[in-house]
Amino acid sequence: MSNSSCSNPKKGKEIKFDDVSLYGSIANDNASNNNNNLNFKLTTKQITLNNTIQNRLNNQPFNNENITQDDLTEIQDNESVDWPYQENQDFIHANNKRSNSLISLLVQRNRNDSIISFFKRDRSNTLTTIKRNYYKVIRYKHFKKFISIITVCFFIWVVFTLAFLPRTSLIRDFRRYHHLSTYTKEEIYRTFLDSFDGTIEDFEGLTERFSQSNNLIGDNILTQLTYDYLKQQLGYQVTVDNHQLNDIVYNFDISLELQDTKGNTYQIIIHEPIIDKKIKQLSGYILGDSLEHNKASYDVSGEFIDVGVATRSQFESLHESPKDKIHLIKRNEKMSIDSQILNSMSYGGIGCLIYNEPGTLIDFEYVNQTITRDYLLKNNMINVPVIPISYSAASTILQNGNMTLHMKRNIKKHTDYDNKDLYFTNIQFTIPGIWKDHEIIVGCQRDTFTYNGYNSGNMIFLQLAKTFADLSKKGWKPIRTIRFVSFDGNTLNNMAIKEHFIKNNGKYSNSLVFIDINKDSIKGTRNFTCRTTEMFKEAITNSVDHMSLFEEVNKDSYVKTNINIGNMKTKSSLAHFLLYENNVPTISCDFEDNTLRYPLNSNFMTKDFMEKYIDKNDYQLHKLLTKFYGLLILNMDENEIVQYNMGNYMKKIYDEFTNLGENKEYMDIKYWKEIEDIINDLKIIFESFDLYNQRLLKLAYTDYPWYKGIKKIKLLFKIKATNKRMITIKNLFLTKIRKIFEEDTQFVKFQEIEERLNLFYQVNELVGGDIEFLGKFKEYAQMNNRQGMVKYLRDLYKDLLSIKQYILDEYPV
Repeated sequence: MSNSSCSNPKKGKEIKFDDVSLYGSIANDNASNNNNNLNFKLTTKQITLNNTIQNRLNNQPFNNENITQDDLTEIQDNESVDWPYQENQDFIHANNKRSNSLISLLVQRNRNDSIISFFKRDRSNTLTTIKRNYYKVIRYKHFKKFISIITVCFFIWVVFTLAFLPRTSLIRDFRRYHHLSTYTKEEIYRTFLDSFDGTIEDFEGLTERFSQSNNLIGDNILTQLTYDYLKQQLGYQVTVDNHQLNDIVYNFDISLELQDTKGNTYQIIIHEPIIDKKIKQLSGYILGDSLEHNKASYDVSGEFIDVGVATRSQFESLHESPKDKIHLIKRNEKMSIDSQILNSMSYGGIGCLIYNEPGTLIDFEYVNQTITRDYLLKNNMINVPVIPISYSAASTILQNGNMTLHMKRNIKKHTDYDNKDLYFTNIQFTIPGIWKDHEIIVGCQRDTFTYNGYNSGNMIFLQLAKTFADLSKKGWKPIRTIRFVSFDGNTLNNMAIKEHFIKNNGKYSNSLVFIDINKDSIKGTRNFTCRTTEMFKEAITNSVDHMSLFEEVNKDSYVKTNINIGNMKTKSSLAHFLLYENNVPTISCDFEDNTLRYPLNSNFMTKDFMEKYIDKNDYQLHKLLTKFYGLLILNMDENEIVQYNMGNYMKKIYDEFTNLGENKEYMDIKYWKEIEDIINDLKIIFESFDLYNQRLLKLAYTDYPWYKGIKKIKLLFKIKATNKRMITIKNLFLTKIRKIFEEDTQFVKFQEIEERLNLFYQVNELVGGDIEFLGKFKEYAQMNNRQGMVKYLRDLYKDLLSIKQYILDEYPV
């Protein structure tokens, strides 16, 4: 052992240290015999640690010479440090004895040469000091207690925080989780209107750009222009579907001649006047979906007769027989051209001339010279020639009733549209949403019947795409996927929508709604009409209210009259196929004017005509309808529960059925009373459905504390189940009412063939203009076919009974 000494500078007294053990305890030779051990406090600045630890590891004696400046820890002179390790003395001596054993000598190694020491040598001086400093060990000898205290404090903080956490609703949590928390629902509407105002300024330029092409089926210029606009300018991921048209013929060599008894012929003008020589004029035509029909030539001659709008009652009231004569038929919006021609064939017509209703010069100068082109829905049932003519041409013919009329059509061998490489192209894109099971589909018809024909629906569609692109850039993301489709080829018996439906059957069957932007959406200024069912009336009125709410003006400034919910037109470009045949909920809205003779499908229907006679004030009606459609889309999307007001729907059905039952003859038919009772029961059930959905939506917007998170999860599952249930119920409203036409008979007869139709709304083929309530039943009634009426009601009763049973099974608990 080495001896060392130090002097006390204050007292001048010298203390001798005979031995210093591992942790600084004093070991005296007489320590075992003397219980009076020396206890003291160090007051020096320099206290060693490194050398004592090293002595323990290597069993080396304490040496002051090994102390370096790095081994010293600064302690203030007035700081006292207790020496607490006297009790370890015996344990240290025992260790020193064992360290001299043979085994310890064999396994003895220097820690400074270990691998761990090798990797630790390059650590920072701060870390090394912490590891080696003896007084750091003393400072953290109660580390476990420190960690325990910190843990307890943490849990107290968590409980305190949870106790005062703000209450949140399911909808708010849902939007935050899916990064939809940038906007509230009301802010989304406001932001949409801001986006609309920011993108609508160049609407006139948009109409100018997309009104330069010929707009016919398969027009490559318009197709490419639309594709580039949506993909490159707006940034959508656009996809296309091409379908070959083969030999579709638009341009026909048609002539009408009057021949007197002397054999003299007089040519009837059947072409519209050429106002603008830059615009190519097409002759009138009626297209069928059969290529053979479009390419057929004919020469039919005979007497003629005016049959009005060709209703059955008008045929019955004629003073002379219409059989084996050419029928002049006046167009009427309440009648479809197919029904008019079928009625004409039933009464022996050999040809049909379709002319427009007369107008006045107040409308425009050439109102009575317009020709309306059209297409046939039931082409396979029509085998007589049909030519559209103007009212002026019809007047000329009717003034010469004693002459013979000749109808001729020769197909030109070479036209711009008879090549086999002609395709029609559907262009679509989507705005992906959180829920992808029930889409909102927005569609418009891109093609028209004439060169440079103005297409209001296409302009509204493109402006909607532009506005939603801007809204998406601002961080908006829809709850449901929104699909936009631009159809090409619907002027040929809705061929485009049929092909698209076949490829995307699942999307349409499970779609929430189809918004049909009609190409003739702006036909006047006085009446705003939405052609749909009562289940969407609330969504429509809410959209109108949002327009007036956010712009701080009275909604009467937007809609001059009340919102009319009307029947869907059979020729509302896409509704006949979707709503009538496949029960896809459809909405189609427009501005119209009963006093204005709108030149439907006419060469006069150009951009200049629209600006001069209809939407005169900087396309305000187009902009207004675009804004409405956008808010309607948001209304259907941003409501977490499907916006089907089934209670209103069934109430309307019940009212119409009871009104129809005011005819006592109907009430005597079997199943009538039973059907009335079932419809009333369904009305009550669906009204309770609506109340349940309203209550569920209210709970979804109710704020709950954090510990009720399970309740919010249950609410989410209930909402998903409700949405699925509503779509399933919607798909139930299909029936199988069978129809076939036998041309050898005078009247339309019905036989058993497979055809899926809407359960409540069908087309009365004898009228055919609207898809109306119980249209097939009314058709039977007009034909005095009591057997057909009984069969219809029997099938309706069975279908309603099945629906009622399903609804009761699915009634939410």
